[in-house]
Amino acid sequence: MKKCNHFAHAALLITIALSLSGCMQLDTHVKLNEDGTATITERLRFSRRLLDLSGKEGSENDIASLLKKEAAEERAKHFGKSCVLASHEIKDAEGGARESVAVYKIDDLNELHYVSPFAAYKDYAKNNTVKFHLYPIVETSWTGCDAGDVAVALRPLAPPKGEQRSNENEPLPSGPLPVDSQILRDLQPVLRDMLKDFKVRLTFESYAPIRFSQIGLRGKGAGTASIDFIHFSDKDLDKLGGSFLENEELMLDLSRGEFASKEIADHVRDWQHNLTLPVFQNWGSMFATYRNGDAIYFKPSPALFEKIFEGKTLNFGERNGGKRAANFDEIGFKPKN
Repeated sequence: MKKCNHFAHAALLITIALSLSGCMQLDTHVKLNEDGTATITERLRFSRRLLDLSGKEGSENDIASLLKKEAAEERAKHFGKSCVLASHEIKDAEGGARESVAVYKIDDLNELHYVSPFAAYKDYAKNNTVKFHLYPIVETSWTGCDAGDVAVALRPLAPPKGEQRSNENEPLPSGPLPVDSQILRDLQPVLRDMLKDFKVRLTFESYAPIRFSQIGLRGKGAGTASIDFIHFSDKDLDKLGGSFLENEELMLDLSRGEFASKEIADHVRDWQHNLTLPVFQNWGSMFATYRNGDAIYFKPSPALFEKIFEGKTLNFGERNGGKRAANFDEIGFKPKN
């Protein structure tokens, strides 16, 4: 098989699955270690049906080869310059499926590139790579970040385009023809069947509990250290408690690839508080991924304090004593034994 960019492959896999062409699971877990390194665990599963559609070994349609160690080693080259494949395993799963579990190590989270979980942008096909960005907060802000926080954000390599028109004179795009919509409606039972057991998830986990998140967070009250940037599966429900994939209007948008639709936004809006909804960052992801502001915040470890806070002056605001030198005893993470 020809060597291809990992992100093009991963984005293609997500697009294929969301476009209802086969059953796939892609579960990626990024764990930030206390020294600023990261461990990435990528679990990729193909159903028996999708494997049956795979082309001959070495062909352009050789889907099955994406499970192999050689493919994982190739993907590691695109995660970041210091990323290495630490372990790899292929195993059989229920129903004739097969999955690979690849564990990668990278020396610096700031070097990590991955396929973007923010599929609502109209330029997603060409701008689908995000870079993890870890940085210090040196000034307390009304937005919720505190001086002394470590911040982590996902940012596209290029400024993303939203779903709005680029200028007032640009005409609105024409909608689908009624006959086209009816065809998609008629195909929905088939399409739902093709999405059986589908799942895509991207999770970030810190070494410390997440103090605050401007992009939404489940389990804050429980002191969670993990956050999903996307988590969608065939088991998810809509806001009314019915199957997400049984909702005719939602299914129509998904089959068209209209991930920024008002209907989808309305149904996933309360995902922080309703655990049955899919996690999908759509309208807010522009701010969460490119501009300074929306990120995840937690306390620095001793190693990260030394790396990004040592010698800096922090501004805590007038109510909290104003400016003073960064001090680990004041801002650092101290795990409870």
